[in-house]
Amino acid sequence: VKAQGGGTILDLGVYTIQFAQFIFNGEKPLSIKAGGFLNNDGVDESMSATLLYSNNRTATIMTHSLVNLPNEAVVIGTKGTIRIPTFWAPIKVELPSGTIEEPLPQAPHQFNFVNSAGLRFEAMEARECIKS
Repeated sequence: VKAQGGGTILDLGVYTIQFAQFIFNGEKPLSIKAGGFLNNDGVDESMSATLLYSNNRTATIMTHSLVNLPNEAVVIGTKGTIRIPTFWAPIKVELPSGTIEEPLPQAPHQFNFVNSAGLRFEAMEARECIKS
């Protein structure tokens, strides 16, 4: 719903931008080229963007509400490729040297979203920061 700020950029795009900022250590992009499509209500259905960073490094991000994207982050560099499935709440990272998995603890109840049990680590860190 447009009045509530709906659309893929606000709902999903923030995770893709945050991941790019994480990979590039918070560096501000030198330029951004973006495009997308709005539905009949004026809500964005899809977005793709290329962010250009220093030293000709780029991040390409996309969101879409009507197709099933792979929902993973892929980092390609001079030493190989890193693949992170469900990158907003990962339990696995695939490196050139092998795969690392960190299963989540069992929760006493079901969650609406994949790997939400991992949010406990964010909550614990927030608690520690507040205590300090």
